[in-house]
Amino acid sequence: MNSLNPADVAVIEKTENSIVLEFVLAPTLLWFKGHFPVQPILPGVAQLDWVTRFARAYGLCERTVKNIRQIKFTVPMIPRDLIRLHLSFDEKYLSFTYKSFKNNEWITVSQGKVS
Repeated sequence: MNSLNPADVAVIEKTENSIVLEFVLAPTLLWFKGHFPVQPILPGVAQLDWVTRFARAYGLCERTVKNIRQIKFTVPMIPRDLIRLHLSFDEKYLSFTYKSFKNNEWITVSQGKVS
């Protein structure tokens, strides 16, 4: 499976221009296969793919990534991580923040802005 099963994604909060989703990174995701064998991590391309797919699926915007305005990966996402994806759209940019629940707190693991 290369993508998340929609049934495994919970909507935590939704407004007209934003949404917060929560899911667990299943170890069976194909994104992890070969990236890397000893300690799989979720590639940045997968993260960007999910940003645009979820934005379209939940009606935030119909964009595909044409320009990466800003992106920062700070902590690797690994199998079984509990993730919250915060998406917001302001007519010009689709902003995102991925957070992971580690050591009893939510920490930012990647964030960015695309157009």
